[in-house]
Amino acid sequence: MREPGSVELFEREPSLGAIDSALAEGRVGGGTALLIEGPAGIGKTALLEEAQGRAHGFVALRAGGGEFERELPLGVVRQLFEPALWRATDRQRERWLRGASEIAGSVLASILGSRC
Repeated sequence: MREPGSVELFEREPSLGAIDSALAEGRVGGGTALLIEGPAGIGKTALLEEAQGRAHGFVALRAGGGEFERELPLGVVRQLFEPALWRATDRQRERWLRGASEIAGSVLASILGSRC
């Protein structure tokens, strides 16, 4: 992965500020979500790569929404979490899928088999 700032992102100061603000909030125990959207070729991928590069100490998840995800139940959510759940240990998965997240475990069980 490239170092943050190795590619200059022109006219992206507000977006980079929002990313830095969200990461700062996360570092003190808060939480937020960012949505990056725009037409093809505007630099969304470069912005996402910059955000991942700045996310030291965090697990950075990303997904791309498109017309195919509209027909797939929870398509973008599955894109975000399936890879992390596949890589997780049984202990991590158990911890992540308890409490309010327990409902997700039953949905994902059909995808991950007995691993949930």
